[in-house]
Amino acid sequence: MVHGWSEPWTDIVHSAEEASYLEPTMALVRYGDPLHIERLMETASNVEYWTGITGPGHRHFRSNFFTADRMKTEGHFGRDVGLNATAMMASMYLAWYCHHPTASTHLTEWIGAWVEDAMAEAPDKPAGEIPAWVGFETHEIGPAREVYLAELTMMMNAAYQLTGDETFVQPLAGYLEREHQRWPQVLNMAAADLRRALGPGEWDELLLATADERLQRIRDDSFFQRGLYYDELPGVLGGLITGDLGYLEATCYHAWRNNRRARRIYTEIDPHKDRVYPWARYVLPWMYCGGNALDGRGSAPWPTVAVSWDAGYDFAALVRERTDERLVVTAWNFGEARRVGMRIWAMAPGTYRVTVRPQGGTGVQREMVLERGMPVPIDLPAQGSAEIELALIEAGDWSPERADLALSAIEGVAVQDGRLTVIVHNIGALDAPACRATVAVGGQMIAEAQVPAIAAPGDFLPRTAEVSLDLPAGVAGEMIAEAQVPAIAAPGDFLPRTAEVSLDLPAGVAGEAVVTIDADGAIPEVTELNNALAAEL
Repeated sequence: MVHGWSEPWTDIVHSAEEASYLEPTMALVRYGDPLHIERLMETASNVEYWTGITGPGHRHFRSNFFTADRMKTEGHFGRDVGLNATAMMASMYLAWYCHHPTASTHLTEWIGAWVEDAMAEAPDKPAGEIPAWVGFETHEIGPAREVYLAELTMMMNAAYQLTGDETFVQPLAGYLEREHQRWPQVLNMAAADLRRALGPGEWDELLLATADERLQRIRDDSFFQRGLYYDELPGVLGGLITGDLGYLEATCYHAWRNNRRARRIYTEIDPHKDRVYPWARYVLPWMYCGGNALDGRGSAPWPTVAVSWDAGYDFAALVRERTDERLVVTAWNFGEARRVGMRIWAMAPGTYRVTVRPQGGTGVQREMVLERGMPVPIDLPAQGSAEIELALIEAGDWSPERADLALSAIEGVAVQDGRLTVIVHNIGALDAPACRATVAVGGQMIAEAQVPAIAAPGDFLPRTAEVSLDLPAGVAGEMIAEAQVPAIAAPGDFLPRTAEVSLDLPAGVAGEAVVTIDADGAIPEVTELNNALAAEL
């Protein structure tokens, strides 16, 4: 990797893989970790080099064959193509995370140009259809071929999710209104997001007809190796429009059956040389989480999942109802009674009434203030299910357009010579004012220091400050307690030999220290989940 992009000089399909097929995913999986946001910033900083403004004032890629410092522009290499969407992935995730102003502008200008070119009529393309390419120097609009457009249409959906401007999805609605034969391939994962966002429409008949056709194909035992858009998408749409779980049940059975058949082909018999396309990677995020997130090429979809789960194995979930302000989920636990984590993503921020009704039991209610990324603990009965309901009581004022002070678990905490030092990042869209940092042991504050004001990384360059806190004597290397360890026999009979030893610590010292920035909670942030780190003293 060089400057956030693959070093080998090759086509966009392969050069994007290292930067766009994994790192954006980590921004969601390790939410708020500055390591991943700053890696995305490094990748997104290349957009000014990769793109430019054409004659009509459109932002387009100059090439489809580039690195961070080289590109081919002669002939067909000098065209913007749909797969260039993978090079815009970092910008899209920065727009999602904090509405990064430059990244958001790059995304909306670029996809806005594609929308205008799609709606324009060209010699080999009717108005309303997405061209296969756009020449940068000449702004020649290429033919309509429906080749590698899925990443582009998902970016149209992303721009709509970011702005709420339906202009960005005008071409997508057009494919449905015209009942275009290949609409499932063109709209791809954006189809279900579009239907849920815009509600019932005149094309519902088309969507259900396709869902019913695919349902019959499943009954006929059809098989297609890359069949996600052919068979899983209609199942999601059928369930979304009608509420009939039969569409989802058939789709899941189809996925299980085809994965069972393909397992030995992909593993023991003929290991796949490029990519494996496991079935159910489209339908399961909709069933478990209520939307798209990590289920596409290059992490392509804008995250529209309502929830994600920290539940391990022996667990299943079905999102039965989902709006911005209400969520109903059935969760199954196939093991012992336990607590699982449900993390909120695309629900409206605010105060929610959280109700958990175990099967055959009494519902338990509590109120929680929730915003994006917040965990909700859920207690599930042994070998049973529970219905979980979230209902918005009072809207909140959370917005991603904030500062975001952050500590990185990768960088950790340094303790030396009586000083504890951390690196504080601002990974938000706004400047972060000065604030207070503290160190607490056993819940008791033992040190504090001032965190200086940190500017927002609007130019994609990391903004950090090193903060050191002086620790009291006895907490940073000096012996503060002692005790006798008794003789312990060898475990010759394979049985453990142990002894419990207790040491009396001075007041305020309990072994683990927690460093917290903005300890007073004075700064509105994208998330406060990244404001604390634990360290052994």
